Amino acid sequence: MRGPKKRYQNGAERQKAYRERKKTLPFMAQSINGFVYFLQLVPQGYIKIGFSGDPISRRKQLQVGIEGDLVPLVAVPGSLYLERQLHQVFSFASIGGEWFMPLPDLIDHIERLDRMQLLFDEGTPYANGPQ
Repeated sequence: MRGPKKRYQNGAERQKAYRERKKTLPFMAQSINGFVYFLQLVPQGYIKIGFSGDPISRRKQLQVGIEGDLVPLVAVPGSLYLERQLHQVFSFASIGGEWFMPLPDLIDHIERLDRMQLLFDEGTPYANGPQ
């Protein structure tokens, strides 16, 4: 049961209390402020799970200096919290950082997102799915 509602002397005190409470909330409870995206490095096959406010521009940035092509798979509205959760869920497939082996569980997850039509390929469906 909750206690009595706290009364604040002024707006600054209320804002300070809000900021302190927000720090204790899990990231998931905070706003969705971008996209969690999945890119596949071809021909190697590795899959990157990342977060960006603009995944199309992020893909172009990452493509510079990388051998192979970064193929966009899918992007979903999300947050850093969702990205971190996905890294934990698929940690068994991690090859380091945000890169993962294209194991069946990860591919199935991406295909489920694809079927939900939350597609990323600049408006064109990624017809063949992960390689």
